[in-house]
Amino acid sequence: MPVLYDELGREGRLVDLLLAEIGRMPASSLHVAVPQDDRLGRICESVLSRAGEIRTLDEWALLTGLSRRTITRLFRRETGMSFSAWQQRVRLMEALARLGGGASVTSVALDVGYDSPSAFTAMFKRVLGTCPRTYLDWA
Repeated sequence: MPVLYDELGREGRLVDLLLAEIGRMPASSLHVAVPQDDRLGRICESVLSRAGEIRTLDEWALLTGLSRRTITRLFRRETGMSFSAWQQRVRLMEALARLGGGASVTSVALDVGYDSPSAFTAMFKRVLGTCPRTYLDWA
């Protein structure tokens, strides 16, 4: 299609349709808020620096001296999401950076803590609506 297309013709109608469909798409935010609480901040710094090292809330509770319930309550209050959702978002952002750099889906999946490429791809599809390779080709 030429850059200077006829806005009232076929190309114009096609562009109008595409813009309308894009406007109907659900928004997907990949923003990751870091809590203000120093104790949670230390957990977040560790997760952000080692996205592939997965620890459970119980493990974090033992390491920080906080209860599982306290971590859960503070995390939801300060970030608006659960710790597991936050951790998954961090892993996804790290994965997108690595995939964008040309790494294979298999190596990225394992590097960010998934047991298999299929588990990673399932999460990727659930969150972003498509498989990793299709997403990268489209992005």
